[in-house]
Amino acid sequence: MSETLLPKLALGTAGLGLDYGIANRAGKLAREDAFSLLDCAVRSGIRVFDTASGYGDAEEILGEFAASDAQTDEISIVTKISANTTSVKEEILGSLRRTRQKTLNGCLLHNPAHMHDEHIVSALKKCREEGLVENIGVSIYEPEDALFAARSDAFQYIQIPYNVFDKRLLNTPFFAVAKEQGKTVFARSVFLQGALLMEAVALPEHLRGLEPFLKEFQEISARHGLSRMEAALLYSCANPGIQYVVLGALSVRELQENLAALAKIGNPETRECMEELRASFMAVPKELIMPTLWEKN
Repeated sequence: MSETLLPKLALGTAGLGLDYGIANRAGKLAREDAFSLLDCAVRSGIRVFDTASGYGDAEEILGEFAASDAQTDEISIVTKISANTTSVKEEILGSLRRTRQKTLNGCLLHNPAHMHDEHIVSALKKCREEGLVENIGVSIYEPEDALFAARSDAFQYIQIPYNVFDKRLLNTPFFAVAKEQGKTVFARSVFLQGALLMEAVALPEHLRGLEPFLKEFQEISARHGLSRMEAALLYSCANPGIQYVVLGALSVRELQENLAALAKIGNPETRECMEELRASFMAVPKELIMPTLWEKN
């Protein structure tokens, strides 16, 4: 495991508070298992935790853990709020209370439409000025919203969907603009909520269209001596325009496997695999790569 790469990892906590992920059959993590996962992350060098007020009781679990573990002084919590013109500060104060933090490292708008509301953005800026939050930003779904956020002076953090099947931002100047503007970019959906790691026969009916893409992904990964998990994770970590890759691990074993995969990032075969993956999957239908468009029936 490469220690120099650990700062590029953040632990996503949706699974701590919700029954999260298309491939998740176990449901929401038990509290003891959640604490074990958080402990493993901290002791492995991960210091950034991605959460949201809408992730069930994930913020409370993070807060309990932070208050009980001697090694969590350097924990950085980035949360997301639903926000409206009257509740921005109240929501941030609620997140601070639940996570037991004096200051949040980051607060993102969960709804990208809200970044066009000057009252909401102004309220976020004021909370930053008051020291309630160090960085403000937005979680986006569409390329045009990513570009707007990258060009805006208001935001420091931008969270994007990014994986081997979702190449939409590579067809835009987003990464160049974000770098020029000094933005911190977080990549989520690295495993497409687990769909990238599923067997084709296990795909739900509304995702059957992924079958040929999964087959090709398996073939590319295996040809270069990587599992699909390793290839998917290393693909996101290898993008220099991404500062943090948000892992959605749901167990200690899963997280340890993710961390072990990082040791392969410098291998010649891995570099060849990344080059092939970058040139592949340029036309996966949008309805298959955006969970917000998935039909859950």
